[in-house]
Amino acid sequence: MRISGLTYSSTAGQQVLKQTLAQLLYSERGIRCEPDQIAVVSGSVQSLFLVGSLLLNPGDSVALENPSFPNVHRIFSGLRAHKVELDATLGQPLGAARLAHVATSEAYPLGPAMTIDRRAELASQLAAQGGYLIENDYEHSLGQSASHSLLAHDHYHSNIIYLSTFNRVLHPSIRIGFMVLPHELVRPMHALMGQSHRFVSTSAQTVLHEFIQAGHWQQHAKQLHRAISARKAALHESVRLHFPSDWSLQSAVGAQHACLIPPSGTSIPDRLRVRFNQLGIHPHVLEDHYWTGSPQQGLVLGTGSVHESQMNHWISVLSELLVPKAAPKLDYKK
Repeated sequence: MRISGLTYSSTAGQQVLKQTLAQLLYSERGIRCEPDQIAVVSGSVQSLFLVGSLLLNPGDSVALENPSFPNVHRIFSGLRAHKVELDATLGQPLGAARLAHVATSEAYPLGPAMTIDRRAELASQLAAQGGYLIENDYEHSLGQSASHSLLAHDHYHSNIIYLSTFNRVLHPSIRIGFMVLPHELVRPMHALMGQSHRFVSTSAQTVLHEFIQAGHWQQHAKQLHRAISARKAALHESVRLHFPSDWSLQSAVGAQHACLIPPSGTSIPDRLRVRFNQLGIHPHVLEDHYWTGSPQQGLVLGTGSVHESQMNHWISVLSELLVPKAAPKLDYKK
């Protein structure tokens, strides 16, 4: 490794990596941006904390999808923002929100995708009141086209903050993501980042830059597509084999997770959370993704760390815990 990969780096990321990311965004998603608009971070959680810290005062409103990532609503709660539920219906008023957070593809974890027309409408409503729309590309646009981001449309560049991460598509321990910022937020964000952290690992940035430039990223993305498809197929088949027909599996195309939904009136007892961990399975409880209203019951099942050959075993273990078994009938004639 070159010595430069072990030295101090720019707070917002190495210039060579930002140039590579700008090229990747244009070639894969049709997004035009300058390298200086890109800020390299450790992932989407850090991006959201930085954006909220920069733009929100305590009591400011932020519009959020419900359900959503638990970390999303926890971050804004920690920043003492006033959370309002985001209506995905075209034509609905937004209210006096300073920020709105949406997924570029499927709303996490249940979907469906918010239409691009509704996101464009939200961007216009926010622009009229000096606000910003955060587009969270949490799956790094796997299986999605470039048009799913408003940044592919020049008219909306002025108030879109685009987030993406490599942590879900390479490995969680790598800890590299990035933001694409409007021009007017670049300098304020750099100043904030300089006071909050020094930089993301320079060696990891160097390796990622070379990984993409050598064409390995494109090969990896294709292999990941195939792996996701195989694992999701194994998951669907395993659920069909081990769960009654009144249990359903909701899954978006290209997503690395699926939601296991029990019959109406069935709840997931808290005691099972401990049992899951004891057995080495780590589903996320669906109700934790809601921050208001009546949560739907179910489990969010990730497939990223489970090979398709192991899927049947782990789903059978899950079924043993979740599906009550009928008591054996006693034969009193004996």
